[in-house]
Amino acid sequence: MRLTLSLGLLINDALEDDVIVTVIATGFDQKAAPLPKQVNGPIPQPIKEQPLMDEEEQSIPSFFRSR
Repeated sequence: MRLTLSLGLLINDALEDDVIVTVIATGFDQKAAPLPKQVNGPIPQPIKEQPLMDEEEQSIPSFFRSR
């Protein structure tokens, strides 16, 4: 596969600490890679939503919280 990369930079002081990234992809006229084979098996279950921590819990490093 061949990659052509064009890079440009524009500094906008009005953005302050923000950054805007624009990506333009080209070369779609090439033959696409084959799709992977379907895998049969159990359907993954969604992750159970965890309750939000209060301010005191957030101040404790995670490696101490799990003990």
